[in-house]
Amino acid sequence: MPLRYSIAQFKEVTFSIFNKWGESVFTSNNPNACWTGKLNSGVDLSEAVYFFIIKGTSICDQKINLSGTITLLR
Repeated sequence: MPLRYSIAQFKEVTFSIFNKWGESVFTSNNPNACWTGKLNSGVDLSEAVYFFIIKGTSICDQKINLSGTITLLR
């Protein structure tokens, strides 16, 4: 399912990605950040299904909470 929002539409955002054990593998508060399939430390992650959570406030002051899965393929 495609996201209906662009991260750039947020004035405040927390974008987090978790592995299948619920461990955080990536977190950013930068609305222009993108996840490249690496840990925050820069180490490549293996192919798998990851869970994401995006929480923020839109430029129109609407609270937004999105979550879902991302399949990483290399």
